[in-house]
Amino acid sequence: MFTKPKWWLSIKYTLFLLNTSIATLGVAVLVFLLSSEASAQRHDANWVMGNLPVAKIAFNSNGTILHDTLQVQKFYRTFGWGSASISDSAGNLQFFTNGYYVFDKNGEVMQNGVGINHNWYTWDDWKGLNPILQTVLILPQPGNDSIYYIFHCSIDDTCGSFIRERLCKFYYTVIDMRANDGLGRVFSKNNVLKEGNLLAGGQLTACRHANGRDWWVVKNGYIDPVYYKFVFSDTGVTYIGQQTIGSGFSHYEFGGTSVFSPDGTKFASGREYCRVSLMDFNRCTGEFSNPDSIFAYSSAHSAPSSEFDSATFAFSVAFSASGRYFYANAASEVYQYDLQATDVQGSEVLLATYDTLYVAMQLTPNGRIYISPSSYFGSNYLAAIHHPDSAGVKCQFQPDGIILPKYAGGMPNFPNFRLGASPIYQMGDAGPNRTICKDSTTQLGSVQKVNALIYNWRSTDPNTYISDVHSHNPTVSTTADEALFIVDVVDTVSRLTCLERSDTVVVKTYTCYPNQLNIPTIIKSGSHPYLVIPNLPANTAVQVYNAAGQLMHESSNYQNNWHIGNVAAGVYALHTRMSNGTEQRSKVVVVD
Repeated sequence: MFTKPKWWLSIKYTLFLLNTSIATLGVAVLVFLLSSEASAQRHDANWVMGNLPVAKIAFNSNGTILHDTLQVQKFYRTFGWGSASISDSAGNLQFFTNGYYVFDKNGEVMQNGVGINHNWYTWDDWKGLNPILQTVLILPQPGNDSIYYIFHCSIDDTCGSFIRERLCKFYYTVIDMRANDGLGRVFSKNNVLKEGNLLAGGQLTACRHANGRDWWVVKNGYIDPVYYKFVFSDTGVTYIGQQTIGSGFSHYEFGGTSVFSPDGTKFASGREYCRVSLMDFNRCTGEFSNPDSIFAYSSAHSAPSSEFDSATFAFSVAFSASGRYFYANAASEVYQYDLQATDVQGSEVLLATYDTLYVAMQLTPNGRIYISPSSYFGSNYLAAIHHPDSAGVKCQFQPDGIILPKYAGGMPNFPNFRLGASPIYQMGDAGPNRTICKDSTTQLGSVQKVNALIYNWRSTDPNTYISDVHSHNPTVSTTADEALFIVDVVDTVSRLTCLERSDTVVVKTYTCYPNQLNIPTIIKSGSHPYLVIPNLPANTAVQVYNAAGQLMHESSNYQNNWHIGNVAAGVYALHTRMSNGTEQRSKVVVVD
């Protein structure tokens, strides 16, 4: 069941008290809520990279960037390509890792933070997961802002002969940031998610589930076009299965990245021989579809013919913030493609040719794309694409786009933390708002029931009766002036079909009167010669006409005070209009 937090209910309740139509405002409210919630997700605000002392880039909420260094305990090749860092939702650095050590925010090894991916490769050879791209990824546990999971890969020879481009085991490690006065500790490490020798060495990425809460974690296969999929939720990590799609091609041992578009609808995987695999992605079901390929190499060159061709090394990919433009880096060259073009391959623009080896691309929190040098050919600057959503040279590629205070080789691996729920989660089954008489009943919900769904109705008013809270169209009655009904809808077959959602309906009540108001005959000479309407609601407009159609009296808020002493005896027409818009017509008899 997708349970909304209490603030969700209070905001919606406030909105309907403002007499704003949910039908008109519903989408806008949800977009506001989702964007407000997503804007606070600044888990990628701090990038830790490089060697000793490591460089740190801080992306502030106002879009400015701060550069700094962070001294860590001195280990050889502390940070290369296989690293990750994480901040809390407000943008405060929590911890970082090089794939073997987990460091706290002060650069000290976290309690129990030695030996993730422990094997001869990570310890004896590199002191971390260098130089393999996208081998580590950190995600906050859904629903818990103190628990983080590190997803990580290891290269060793336990599954046979040592091959650097494939791995034997895929793990997760759990961090509890409540420990040690907020410095954290490794609570559980090296838990095996998947093992075998058919997983790619790197290319580990994630995308927010369509419910805006859980995560899809995707791990590429080795050579074969297989994608292993996991769901990370508040209950932990679940292996969903694998999907074979597209065509297989080699994976260079040090290179290749995978990435989802910022809106999560597309997936790109850079492999060897200058080839990029592009596919559509369904955030509800986790299914890939419509595979296609782009070959990224200059028209002035011939297609690479060997895995040792320099143009094929370390192939990385990135999307612009809007998702329209796609970028591919083939070692010494960077290309742009327009995904809205009729011929995407034909839209290729060669933006630059480097004099060094660049390997990793990443979209930044402020909408730029940074490109990192290799660990072998590193420098103290990153290349930058300043306006990735502009076509061609207008994107403003700059080889020394950001100068760092320290050598930088590689960069941390991040998903899009600001992606919220899919629009399908902004629809529900509550039906339209309505107005009813007090002490009467009405039916909520849609006209047709969906058999695979469970309905759960709730009300904010204790004086409300709901006949069947699990019916798609329950009978309700309320004595409140206004009541908010909420329905949670859950798919009983699979939670991965985007049918889990929540919606609201507002029911307003008023005191109803019969069509012919029961107004007694008025005697002019009596002790109370006034037009008195029994049980008159406040703010009721009244008009009185004679038999000739002449207006005799009018009031926008009648107070039972029309004196008929000077009115001729006869029958008069009475029109009333209550504040809820209900109009009624009756008659008034005046006698001498």
